[in-house]
Amino acid sequence: MYQLCGSRFRGVAVFVTFVLSAVVHEYILCCLLRIFYPVMFVLFAGFGVWMLFFTQAKSSRGWNIFMWVGLFLGQGIFLCLYSTEYYARLNCPPTSANKFLDLIIPRSWNCYVIQPVLDGTGVLV
Repeated sequence: MYQLCGSRFRGVAVFVTFVLSAVVHEYILCCLLRIFYPVMFVLFAGFGVWMLFFTQAKSSRGWNIFMWVGLFLGQGIFLCLYSTEYYARLNCPPTSANKFLDLIIPRSWNCYVIQPVLDGTGVLV
């Protein structure tokens, strides 16, 4: 991409590369999990590009540690949010009668399944 844009447009080449990578990774997860939940796209294309430009001129140990902590936190965010959406798709009713809208709208955002509450003796409250 850098060769296509030339040396004057290095920032554009980096941005397009990150966005293209985010789209491909999101497509792979969408096909594997059969859900559309654009967390990876937002973190790659948004936070990833911001971090690249923000830390590019910095070469200190502190910035390196900050980058590694961000990578570890990102993995935790991916695991939590994608597993929440996956199990919401299994256990919650569809959000819309339209199948396309049901695919696009995350069920974990508006799934309020009321679970039965038992008291200490096993009787429904």
